[in-house]
Amino acid sequence: MNEFDELIEQASGQNAALPSQQTDKVAWAEQKKQERQAVYDMVDEAAALTAVEPGMLAAYLDCQSHFDRYSARNALLVAFQCPEATKLATFEEWKAKGVHIRKGETAISILVPGKEYARRSGGTGVSFLVGKVFDISQTDCAASVRSVSHDARRLLESLIRSAPCSFEVRSELETDARFSPQDRKILVRQGQQPQALFRAISREMAVCIYSNARQRGKGTIQDAHCVSYVLCQRFGISTDEIPLKAVIESMAGLDVSDIQTRLKRIREVSGELTDRLRQQLEPNQKQHRTEEAR
Repeated sequence: MNEFDELIEQASGQNAALPSQQTDKVAWAEQKKQERQAVYDMVDEAAALTAVEPGMLAAYLDCQSHFDRYSARNALLVAFQCPEATKLATFEEWKAKGVHIRKGETAISILVPGKEYARRSGGTGVSFLVGKVFDISQTDCAASVRSVSHDARRLLESLIRSAPCSFEVRSELETDARFSPQDRKILVRQGQQPQALFRAISREMAVCIYSNARQRGKGTIQDAHCVSYVLCQRFGISTDEIPLKAVIESMAGLDVSDIQTRLKRIREVSGELTDRLRQQLEPNQKQHRTEEAR
């Protein structure tokens, strides 16, 4: 066999390997597609549960308060898979901190942005990939997540200063607080304790923001209760008096996409009010969120 015959045989062998390589790529792409679909299905299942189970709704709102930069979908995923989560990071991020994942722990699946692509209808879209994170409770880290406490009076004063509207105290009012859209004013019944006031005022501040339909679309008083829950949970105010059962009842008959739209708006409004409040509490510090955006 001369050197030219050997070249032909080598080329033949390389070409013979191409179908196998192509098959592997197709199989890998199909596997990733199925993995993404399973996570999207999990989002839908979790969203549906928030409309029937107060425990699942509370878990979602808890996760949104802990991970304020997570999207509503990712907060749903975390609440569904690990509702007790308080600090999340990837395997590599934990390793870089000298923290190890305990043997046998299952990763929490979330959605992370991938590459941009051109939509057929025009414009640009972003594809999503499945990411894996672990909670601190799944590691060998002995440190716990420290809860930040605030003086109740200072917290309430900061909330009032951060409001997008004015206030008026009344000796008689049919409820603890009520936003008046005509006057762009929150009416507050006098004689209430700081925690009760924080719950009432944060709720009505949410109503105020929701009232601007051009920016947010209309929300319900139940949506405002959820926003108040997120703020209370984030800043150490009791959520026991917030009527989550009424929120559940208001979602009866909604399809999954409508539920997710409401949860997304709750996330947006609670995020805006949180940023406003933080600017008052930390006026000289650079504003930041507690977790990387995901």
